Amino acid sequence: MTLQRQKDLQSIVDELEGRMSELEEEIAQNAVAFNTMAERIEADAKAEAPAPSLPKMLRSSQNQPLHGPGPGAAGSGRIDPRRLR
Repeated sequence: MTLQRQKDLQSIVDELEGRMSELEEEIAQNAVAFNTMAERIEADAKAEAPAPSLPKMLRSSQNQPLHGPGPGAAGSGRIDPRRLR
């Protein structure tokens, strides 16, 4: 390979490396902008979300006891040693 050909190829490589650095910086800036936009969209969605209506809240808690099952209660999967005495 001639010296001129090597110089031409090296200038092409240098140009491509410079462009690659520019693109990497642009990608990083776009990622920051994207994340900021996604956070704003999530915040807006949370702010606009309707509060659950009272009847819906009542329906969802209808089958739940006011207090959770104690140790050894049916369905808890545990045995209370105090009940064995």
